[in-house]
Amino acid sequence: KTPQRFEGATQALQGEGMRRNRGFLYIMAIFAVLCLSIGLLTAIQPLATQMEREREEELIFRGDQYRLALDLYSRKKPGAAPKDFKELVQERCLRRLYREPFSEDGVWDIVTYDPVQKEGKKSYLVFSYDKWLTVKDRYPMVGVASPVKRKSFRIYKGREKSHEWLFALGIGEKIPDFKRE
Repeated sequence: KTPQRFEGATQALQGEGMRRNRGFLYIMAIFAVLCLSIGLLTAIQPLATQMEREREEELIFRGDQYRLALDLYSRKKPGAAPKDFKELVQERCLRRLYREPFSEDGVWDIVTYDPVQKEGKKSYLVFSYDKWLTVKDRYPMVGVASPVKRKSFRIYKGREKSHEWLFALGIGEKIPDFKRE
């Protein structure tokens, strides 16, 4: 047995050791939370980038669906143009309406031919959907474009900004110059 005069000292030493252990565990817990936080922050940025890339791919897919639908419509009804997107669905040229993936309201801009041709080449005009509704008798729909101005992660047909990607009839490997109205 420990003599009585040492019992108090032994208890004091044990209590102080426990306090040191608790302090050490507390510091280790804070360090672990810090490491997890840094790990999550570094994972979030690539995840956000990946999500943006997927939205760009979806933009290309959906825009191309409209281009293909307009091509089919022009073959079914030569010389005619649809009065709106719903007509493409009604004529079975488009399976369903597709929202524009970057805009909050999901509305596409409308691509039309510019009646003033430059150097004998077709040139294009891009209207907001609402403005196009007021001029659609003079400017038939030949494609769609994104209204959201943003730099993209990829280059599509020579263009680095997704609002410059035109999905329209008659566009080959490179998107020609166009004007937004």
